[in-house]
Amino acid sequence: PADGTAADFTPYDGVNRLSRFVLRTDGTLDLGSEKKILDVPASRGLCCHVGGDIDFDAAGNLYLSTGDDSNPFASDGFTPIDERAGRNPAYDAQRSAGNTNDLRGKVLRIKVNADGSYTIPSGNLFAPGTTKTRPEIYAMGFRNPFRMSVDKTTGTVYLGDYGPDSGTASPARGPEGQVEFNRITKAG
Repeated sequence: PADGTAADFTPYDGVNRLSRFVLRTDGTLDLGSEKKILDVPASRGLCCHVGGDIDFDAAGNLYLSTGDDSNPFASDGFTPIDERAGRNPAYDAQRSAGNTNDLRGKVLRIKVNADGSYTIPSGNLFAPGTTKTRPEIYAMGFRNPFRMSVDKTTGTVYLGDYGPDSGTASPARGPEGQVEFNRITKAG
């Protein structure tokens, strides 16, 4: 629903899950071998911007890109920042891509252990224990980072991200639609 109360939106809360599986010699997954690594909140009540890609650096750190889980259509393709009371949270990307304590709209970097747990590599954007932050965050502020690659030699992250859908720029609302190609050389 577009409008309502928290109780109206809660039934649509879910997760996008990162899991590890064993690949059998015949090329199939052993579904019983699942190790749940990380859950990223997701709202299934409205569409858009799941993003999502994974890659590894030379040290074996896992990088995961996540979309902002926000609906751009009610904002005519401009950045969705609708703060009206009673409005579905999916119309406000500030709750996700712009929030240091949320895993959506980010590039996450973790070191996965054999048992499915993970540790935080040094050099992420926020050190573990920093108030109102998630230490998994390597880079943030993305809309729909659908494609990513980590250069194994340099550690540079190359990331494709779809920006706003608006057809023309507006001085009051923001730039016209664009596709970004980000080169991320350090946390930020």
